[in-house]
Amino acid sequence: ECGMLHQVGADAAEHAKYHKAFVKARDSGVVFRGWKDERVVMTVDAHTRIIAVDETQQSRKVVQQVLTVMHCALGGSALTTGELGAKHKLFLCVRNKRVIGALWAEPINRAWRIRVGGGGCGGGDDDLLGEDNECTAQLGVRQVFVVAESRRRGVASRLVRAARCHMFYA
Repeated sequence: ECGMLHQVGADAAEHAKYHKAFVKARDSGVVFRGWKDERVVMTVDAHTRIIAVDETQQSRKVVQQVLTVMHCALGGSALTTGELGAKHKLFLCVRNKRVIGALWAEPINRAWRIRVGGGGCGGGDDDLLGEDNECTAQLGVRQVFVVAESRRRGVASRLVRAARCHMFYA
């Protein structure tokens, strides 16, 4: 039901404890107590802020937890903390000591537009179609994730806005 793998023969009590923590992180956000030198990119309100993550020892544990939750929810290729650096940036939206959203961005030079519709291969109206002509772009969003409890509240839009401002005007 949650997509978490269970190893047969493992301690059931230990698995239940880990499973409960994993589901809570996926649905409510990873616990984040803050860092001494965190770089706040945008303050949304008194309880919500967006921070840019640098690859430091103190951030590694929280970032790895966030990336694990993103990978389990979105699928695709797993992101690692080793990819963070000058090129790739991770932005976290933190509300009430929980990471409720994350965006993995990178600077790019070109992109291809995607449009919905056409009744292509799948026969449905919601098929994604790529256009042949490329256009210039500056920001590529590799993955964006918002926890279930915080969806439809503008978190992803704020993360994209913060990434645009920070990566080009910081």
